Amino acid sequence: MSREGRSAYMKQWRIANPKKSKSGRLRLDYGQEVAEIYQELSDQQKNVCAICKNPEQGRSLALDHNKQTKEVRGLLCTKCNLGLGLFKDNILRLESAITYLLENYSGRRKVIASGRRA
Repeated sequence: MSREGRSAYMKQWRIANPKKSKSGRLRLDYGQEVAEIYQELSDQQKNVCAICKNPEQGRSLALDHNKQTKEVRGLLCTKCNLGLGLFKDNILRLESAITYLLENYSGRRKVIASGRRA
């Protein structure tokens, strides 16, 4: 099989076998223990995101961890993982965002300066 053919085959295999692909990659990059933690969390969370409770679409869930302590927290979908990262895992910022949303959600649309409805 040519190099290009093997690459295409492996890409399709990873898409068809995301759990096997993820655990193998974790084992290579971080060792057996992390791969086992991932599998255990995946089973506990029923392979859905710990925050939004949705399955990841076309990808494996991300292994979320505390950046300072390196402690594993759970498995997250791409959007929730990016969201926490954008808030820099800062609980006060997240609480402030929740307060903002609660205080500014009226169930109706507001008119913005251009005259368009938001």
